[in-house]
Amino acid sequence: MNQMGQPMNQTINVEQLNSALGSLRTLRSSVSHVFETLSNGLRAEHGEDGKDKFLLELQELLNNVNINLRDLEQTVNNLPIPTAPFNLGNTTFLSQETTQDRQALYTQLVNSYKWTDKIHEYSSFAHTLLSQNSLKRSYINSGSTKRRGKLQSNHNVAPIQVDNVINNIDRSYNDMKITISRPFASNAVVQINL
Repeated sequence: MNQMGQPMNQTINVEQLNSALGSLRTLRSSVSHVFETLSNGLRAEHGEDGKDKFLLELQELLNNVNINLRDLEQTVNNLPIPTAPFNLGNTTFLSQETTQDRQALYTQLVNSYKWTDKIHEYSSFAHTLLSQNSLKRSYINSGSTKRRGKLQSNHNVAPIQVDNVINNIDRSYNDMKITISRPFASNAVVQINL
């Protein structure tokens, strides 16, 4: 077991992940080189028998793509399979944004969720250790009859609950009208009229 309470064989090896990402970069580069060569077409440097030289060059580039694809498959197969999905809810749509500001926001959200989960886990460990402290003046039974359910490390809220909160806000202010629409499935658009 590691510090986080997970089995050691389930932790992600950063070197393996970095190797897989490097293989992916190499594959993408070789594929873009193939498309670049195709878009340029026959060039003057191919000479008199240009078609044959062009086809040989293209075949060599495609063989290179094939080799890079095999390398990527091998490195990905060496990665451990995650036991549970990392649920980010609606924030996964941020990775599909075209603006640079929102793309940067997605990675920051992922990191903040990971840190929040770690802080929650460490605080629960600290709570159990501090509740067993024998230097306290008053006695607190650590095996009390009240049992707390496990808090979820999930930061998603159902769309119905969001709608209820916004409708309650709408009802509390008479001079303001709030309308909710969901043109893109789960993504909500809130319009406030004053």
